[in-house]
Amino acid sequence: MITALLSRLRTDLADIRAQVKTSMNIRALLAGSKKADPDIVAIAAEAPASAAWAVYDHGAAVTRLYAVYERFIEDLAAEWLSFLPILWPRYKELDERIRQTHREGVGRMLSTLHYRRNRSVDPVGLIKGLLQGISTAPYSVDPVAFIQTERNYKPDVLRTFFNSVGISDSWLWVDKHAVVQAYIGSSTRPDPTLENALTDFVNYRNDAAHCLADEILGIDALLELVALVEAISIALAELVRDRIVQGLLKVDQAIELGVVTEVFPRAGAVVAKCAQGTICKGDSLIVCGKRMCKEVSVDTIQMNGQSCDGVSILHETEVGLALGEGMRPNWKLIKLKLVPQYSDA
Repeated sequence: MITALLSRLRTDLADIRAQVKTSMNIRALLAGSKKADPDIVAIAAEAPASAAWAVYDHGAAVTRLYAVYERFIEDLAAEWLSFLPILWPRYKELDERIRQTHREGVGRMLSTLHYRRNRSVDPVGLIKGLLQGISTAPYSVDPVAFIQTERNYKPDVLRTFFNSVGISDSWLWVDKHAVVQAYIGSSTRPDPTLENALTDFVNYRNDAAHCLADEILGIDALLELVALVEAISIALAELVRDRIVQGLLKVDQAIELGVVTEVFPRAGAVVAKCAQGTICKGDSLIVCGKRMCKEVSVDTIQMNGQSCDGVSILHETEVGLALGEGMRPNWKLIKLKLVPQYSDA
């Protein structure tokens, strides 16, 4: 759940970082190739002027980076929407904002099926999902009904988008998230706020897409934009995971095992006071705290100082678990009963 999307995101961002650095290194190599290898000299003779090359590097980086950012947001929303029939089995139980956006989105998509970008939309599936909902049958919600591709995900649009799918206070969560705060703290911007940073990023992309790039970013600024997208994406992923998990707890599709009481950072281990449930080596658990919610794997288990492959907990018991780095006391351990169906990533 969510993990596959984050894995793909990190791969995409690593590729962008590598491209930015490689292009910069090649430009530097060719600029200093007056008496170098004849083949390099020949390549340098065909290379664009330094200023023009910088424009292309800037445009390629911010355009691709925005595409990765946009896809991640929309795929994340699709993951959330796929859980709605589980969290609210009856369509009429959904928040009115979700139902209204769904109705309006279905109508908008049906009226724009002739657009090139909507050629893959299944109109029968769109209508069927809505009809099932309003007729009290088991329903499904097609994510395309919620996505408005003509709008860029600036701060105000991002807030509105997540509100429309039933996730409130998204900006507060993201802005105060530890990873975002770390990004802001390390930023070289003169006005290091998340609102300004994201707005500028989207503006860079829009300007580059329309050949209006008055400001050409260097390697450090481009890499800082990559860090921005990574921080926002991690925060959003943990927000959506948290809302899914809290919903699954309410419908008895997840169980709260217990809480972390001690942490051993060097060993990547914790002691948790657990009151119920079964834990086995290799299990995936959800760890939740204030504005954080991540998935971890159980590497080892200890009971009464002895290693074991699994434990069934019938009463309050202290369990030693190796869960990796970054754990904190008072974080809750949750195990899903429902095994999520990952979408292709």
